[in-house]
Amino acid sequence: MRFLHMIFFSSGIEGPIFPKKMYFGYTNRSGIVQTFYPKDMELLLSKRRFLVKSFYMSENYIIRSVEITSGQANAGISFFRYEEPLPSTLTLLYDHTKLELLINNFDLKSLIDNINDELLSDGFDYESIIESAVLDDKKFNDEAIQKSLLWFVNVYKEKVFKESYGMNIDELKKHSAMIAYKLYEMKEINDKGLVFQGQPNVRTVQGTIEDALEKIFKTRIFTQAAGRTDTGVHAVMQVVAFNCPSEKMTLKNIKDAMNANLPSDIYVKKVFEVPRNFNPRFHVKKRVYHYYILNSKEPNIFLRNLVWWFPYTLDIDRMRKAAAFLEG
Repeated sequence: MRFLHMIFFSSGIEGPIFPKKMYFGYTNRSGIVQTFYPKDMELLLSKRRFLVKSFYMSENYIIRSVEITSGQANAGISFFRYEEPLPSTLTLLYDHTKLELLINNFDLKSLIDNINDELLSDGFDYESIIESAVLDDKKFNDEAIQKSLLWFVNVYKEKVFKESYGMNIDELKKHSAMIAYKLYEMKEINDKGLVFQGQPNVRTVQGTIEDALEKIFKTRIFTQAAGRTDTGVHAVMQVVAFNCPSEKMTLKNIKDAMNANLPSDIYVKKVFEVPRNFNPRFHVKKRVYHYYILNSKEPNIFLRNLVWWFPYTLDIDRMRKAAAFLEG
């Protein structure tokens, strides 16, 4: 997917800036921007506040108000927080497998426009919904695509149209291009692993935590972690952030509820509040990696998931010299 971001200022005096990279997080409305030139970053740091218009395939776009929280002009990188013009219920439309099927087979903007036209009718005319939106008529006979479309329509109608927009169809139609953009963006961020890691049919720590949070708060909550671990790697003191939708639960209540809903191989040690602009990935101070080798003639079955069994002679001096190149 190809996304284009354009930064512009309310004064209208300075021209727009096209950043090299720009990522918008989901859990705490924060992100990171990287510019091509230090002078562009100097301008962003001096202005602090600006607007960003993001495009995908020209007709899908969103405009966000952004405020720089920290950054360095020489490095060309800054962190920011932003205001999201769309309701949080849109994240309920994120299901990796279903959304991928819809994106591969429909133009989302056309699909959303067609759904909006049917929302106030007595019954849904699915043929009208897919008309002009489906990319390949032959593929629509696929049962998985039909189920994904039915799921999408139901969630969109109940959570977005009724709950977030109060059945105000005129206001909803005004945001159809932004809603389509948001869906493409969620898919892009997931595919690149920029904010959350979702793998269909594969159990992940992050996915398991989000499942537990959904049971507790009765809504899908996306998390943001300090880092990701590959298969077979274990994290100690991992930091995970999310927006808590409840003001009634205490920190201890949240911790106890999470541990009650998590499997035995995941445990929450502490829950605490953080500043609004806190980002566990970008604000991390350091990471420490430990690599354990069991150098013995016989394996230890009780340590099989924690160490690498290597029954051959090791040259410790050469290993230490090689390890020095990995220091960062």
